[in-house]
Amino acid sequence: MASAAFLPPLVNCNGQWDQVLAGLYTVFVTDLKRHKSAHDGKGIMYDSRIGLDGKEEAFWHLVQKDDPAAGGRTFDPSRSEKLPWLRPTAETADSSITVFDYDSGNSKKGVRRYLWIESSDYVVVLKHQKNVFFLITAYHVDAGGARKLSKHYRNRVTP
Repeated sequence: MASAAFLPPLVNCNGQWDQVLAGLYTVFVTDLKRHKSAHDGKGIMYDSRIGLDGKEEAFWHLVQKDDPAAGGRTFDPSRSEKLPWLRPTAETADSSITVFDYDSGNSKKGVRRYLWIESSDYVVVLKHQKNVFFLITAYHVDAGGARKLSKHYRNRVTP
């Protein structure tokens, strides 16, 4: 498995919440709002609806995970610390990234593009749209997630 040497350092998610949140949001603004990210020659759009604390829904989806015990989404340090990896993963053609398309058969989900860096336990998920990709999510991959991604990879579709 190739190393992902192109990845920037992780974000430190320890400390006072306001400072951690400000640091993460700065990464989001720099990498997604100010810099128009692209993958495979197509721009990447994201959910720009404004949510909690005046921040975009996409931002919250990138730093939180579903937590049924809490009755919603909660802050996820493992996901959040890798936020600076999203843009370079999407924009870099590197042998450490396994790129594949998967169709769940659900018309609402559509065909999704997975950018999986197995050696770094990280994945970016994009949805194919006409002339762009839509950012679905990006997250730290645990053992269960790796099994699911392996299954998706085995059942991948040809673009």
